[in-house]
Amino acid sequence: MTLTYGGGKDGKTTARTDSVRNHVIARTPDRIAAVAAFETADPRFQGEMAITTRLRAAGDGTEVVMAFENIPPGIAPEDNDLGTRMAPERPARPVEAE
Repeated sequence: MTLTYGGGKDGKTTARTDSVRNHVIARTPDRIAAVAAFETADPRFQGEMAITTRLRAAGDGTEVVMAFENIPPGIAPEDNDLGTRMAPERPARPVEAE
């Protein structure tokens, strides 16, 4: 997965991108366990981060609870939290030519 940023955002892979390798290691109907690693030469962002996602019916929707372990030291917990909260708000859209 590659995230591309506009403006003055600094990426971990390039000046404007974060590329992340994700691998699902276990899955049940209500739980997904995965590992993610940024593609970067910067040691502050290297290493595998464990992500456990739990799903639960909640009224007409689904409650999603995510837990993170081994967040790379270059990622502040509040930045990880913000990025996690923003992801569902940004649906996939085609890449536009610049």
